[in-house]
Amino acid sequence: MELACKNWVLFALSDAYRSQGKINLSLDVTLQLIKQDCSFTQAYIRAVEDYILKEDLEKAIQVCNQGIQNLDDYIDKNTLIELKKMISHGRNFIDKSNLFFKAWIESKLNDSQLSLQCEEIALETSIEIQRYQPIQYWSQEVIPSDVQEITKSWNYVLVQCGLRPIKLWSKQEAGNWIIKNAPEFEKAFKTAPHYCSESDVFRLAFTSKHPCVYIDADMYPKDTAKQILTKAISLKKSAFFCCSFLPIFSSCFFVSTPDCSIFKIMRNQLKNIDYKSRKITIALFTNEVFGPGIFDRTIKNFSGSVTNVERTCIIEGCLDLFRSEKNAFSVINEKNFAYQVKPGGLNYKQTEDHWPNYCKNIHSEYSENKGNL
Repeated sequence: MELACKNWVLFALSDAYRSQGKINLSLDVTLQLIKQDCSFTQAYIRAVEDYILKEDLEKAIQVCNQGIQNLDDYIDKNTLIELKKMISHGRNFIDKSNLFFKAWIESKLNDSQLSLQCEEIALETSIEIQRYQPIQYWSQEVIPSDVQEITKSWNYVLVQCGLRPIKLWSKQEAGNWIIKNAPEFEKAFKTAPHYCSESDVFRLAFTSKHPCVYIDADMYPKDTAKQILTKAISLKKSAFFCCSFLPIFSSCFFVSTPDCSIFKIMRNQLKNIDYKSRKITIALFTNEVFGPGIFDRTIKNFSGSVTNVERTCIIEGCLDLFRSEKNAFSVINEKNFAYQVKPGGLNYKQTEDHWPNYCKNIHSEYSENKGNL
């Protein structure tokens, strides 16, 4: 208990240094944290962040390898594996000539200077706004009570924004909708090896026909979610969710419009996919067909052509509008919008059905010795 307290005191000191733009001092503290407690996952992630801010990608990869070797928890280990992949394969995106990365850097350095006094953004409740249907997918028959509570929290936010409550889709309802409205996704949906893959297929299929707001069932809104989402909807552009700890996009949340070029590219990659021909691995769920890896790379391919970034929200760095000659999309930063997973965790993530555990049980290569990719 005493060591845990010391860890978080040092972590807070790192936050203080970063808020002043003192990345070197933050890094010194973070490396001290790793020496003090080699099992403290957040220290490795913070050190990777700081090295990326310093544009020292080799050192960032070394810290990933160190954490992969030292950490026992399967999920923590794979978090660092994915960070390492992102750094290794995404070097062209992590440079200061990229306007997305510049905006992300600015948001990191302004973390402690944010004003949470958010002005109310008026948004007329209109037919145009109500065309955006919030959706979630839950394949299993029984929805856990802790997940239901999260849905209620989001519905409170959505109604205040002038949107409808979340439409929750079951496997049968989603499958029937795909057959009727987007049959080119039927094979991918029917052969999906896991409910998270079914969700991937359905959410993309739905974007082909309807403007929508997709929210993962385990994502939890922060106090300023209403202001940020209201502004994002008012822009009438697709919006994507960016992680605060690294410059990567997550597929856990998005606002979509059917004519968005980014979604068109992702849908074309998924059409008529047959999952049965593929081996079930972590990569299958994250990088090969859809998942966060594909999502991240597709958006970044567009961000490289961005010529202008507009600050569009009073909460500095939380909502930016990116424009190129032919396209525009907005980016929502997670730090004051939503937790990717509700603090305290959710019970279903401890079950064997949760997708990382599912993969681990099927393939022994994702044991604790896996990771030096």
